[in-house]
Amino acid sequence: MSRFHSPAHSRANQFTDQSAGRSGRSRQKPPARKALWAGGSAATLALLVIVPTRMNPQAVDPSSCQTVVRSGAEISRDQISRLLAVPEGSNKAAVRQVVKEPYCLLPAQPNRPQNSADSQTAAPKTSPASLAREAYPLAFDPTAWVVVNYEAGSYVGYDFVFKP
Repeated sequence: MSRFHSPAHSRANQFTDQSAGRSGRSRQKPPARKALWAGGSAATLALLVIVPTRMNPQAVDPSSCQTVVRSGAEISRDQISRLLAVPEGSNKAAVRQVVKEPYCLLPAQPNRPQNSADSQTAAPKTSPASLAREAYPLAFDPTAWVVVNYEAGSYVGYDFVFKP
């Protein structure tokens, strides 16, 4: 009989496999989950900074603010991550729970154009609404800003604005 098929060796492998399986699973799930969350958050943030969904060609200049709300306001990476979880259509209070008060209010802008998917499913609007915009400088990059957009008091998205 070869040494690889001995009953003692099989029992040892069975014991090792069972004990490693029990203790390995319970000990490694929490760190693996934390690593997955951290990696996913970092990747999402990197995508937001590198490839924003919409990018306004004009940089936010404090002089373009209509009203300064809170002069020391900034938005952190954590707040940006939590802003991503806020669904469109939420009221301004729900967004403000995440991002707090803005640095300033920007002049209203004409409503965003609808894409083809929106125009097929949404009913036509009777009057064009304008976007209320709130600006937040990034805490980790003073040359970039997040602009949160509202239409009739409902959250409709955000823009990243970069100074050249």
